[in-house]
Amino acid sequence: MPKKPAAKKASTWRDLKSDGGKRRRKIPLSLRAKLRVVWLWARAALALAALGGLGYGAYFLYQNAFIEDIFAPKDARIKRIEFKTDGLATAEWLKSYLKIPPDARLGDVNIFAVKSALESLSQIESASVERAYPDALKITLTELKPFMKLFADVSGKRKIFIMSPDGRFFEPSCVPPEMIDAMPRLDGWAPRFDGAVPQPCKFAPEIAGFLGAAHAALPAVARGWKSIDVSDLGSLTLPLLKVVDASGMEIIFAPKDYKKQFGRLEYILRYQRENPLTVIKRIDLSIKGWAPVKIKTTK
Repeated sequence: MPKKPAAKKASTWRDLKSDGGKRRRKIPLSLRAKLRVVWLWARAALALAALGGLGYGAYFLYQNAFIEDIFAPKDARIKRIEFKTDGLATAEWLKSYLKIPPDARLGDVNIFAVKSALESLSQIESASVERAYPDALKITLTELKPFMKLFADVSGKRKIFIMSPDGRFFEPSCVPPEMIDAMPRLDGWAPRFDGAVPQPCKFAPEIAGFLGAAHAALPAVARGWKSIDVSDLGSLTLPLLKVVDASGMEIIFAPKDYKKQFGRLEYILRYQRENPLTVIKRIDLSIKGWAPVKIKTTK
């Protein structure tokens, strides 16, 4: 008998080859086609940028003036000022400084002018002013923090400036006089002016660390310090900090290992309290291992 032809094997996905196993050659784009692709991408980017600009513009208008004035009641009066600060400014000071009439319309307040007036004060680092319809004005301040005071001659006049812990200076606008009196005075540093205020003091971080450690270890003693002289703090061979307290006693510190120096200072001051006839004129804590003391004994 003749043999039956073999049955045809069914094809599988492994047998399917669209191009017979040959790779199609990639046809390079012409210059015109490349330029068209670039133009399409650039147009898409410009459209996105325009959309973002419109969104920001709408938000800016809504936050500041125009759209709010259109939809707000025309006779909306300011009933309250919502005021926040991270510093010393008070609501009373703000009211006195801005002089906004009590019956002013909320829409009539130029918030840009208010912001500019606040930020013109060197004590104010930044100000945010917003309308909050129907009847509130929101003001938020960020202030430089008071730390030490500096006296400087400006155009023949003695002026006082306040230094922040990062070394920046400002003229006190709303710092209580009693706080200024209690601040230690910065001595031994000649200011250079950047406009109306001195340029930052590079020694401020070191002084801030020193005073922070002093107030933690000997708070009652540190509160009585009247001045800190930094004339030798920048020395490469023997950097020193010189403190003078209310009695005129001078205390000399080395800008390192403050804990040990404060321990020796506490011991010496305790001895003075136990011997009230002893008047100490100077204590030198900068020498490792001992502390020379200059004493004047009253008769």
